[in-house]
Amino acid sequence: MDRSPVQRLLSRPLKTTIPVANKLLEPCVMVGVTDKLWHRKQLTKCFYDWTAGDLPELEVGETIRMKPLPGDHPGLWSLDTCLQSVAPHSYLVAPSIVAIGWICT
Repeated sequence: MDRSPVQRLLSRPLKTTIPVANKLLEPCVMVGVTDKLWHRKQLTKCFYDWTAGDLPELEVGETIRMKPLPGDHPGLWSLDTCLQSVAPHSYLVAPSIVAIGWICT
């Protein structure tokens, strides 16, 4: 895409103090913008999927760090222990009292 987001939104370049021909300031609808955006998104996904891999499964008794729930103290992660695997990528954990991190105020 050879135009800025503002040019795509207004279908014309913005007026500036730089001398510009009046014909260039007339609206001109761009075609194929959504197709180009979709293609760029698919290309990015392809490159990400090419290098990304699955995380290893957790072992029973392994120490993990859990992100706080929304509304809890932000930035305060807790050290917990994995008790058992319930389903793929789902685990039963035992909460601990120890928390690491910082409190943002």
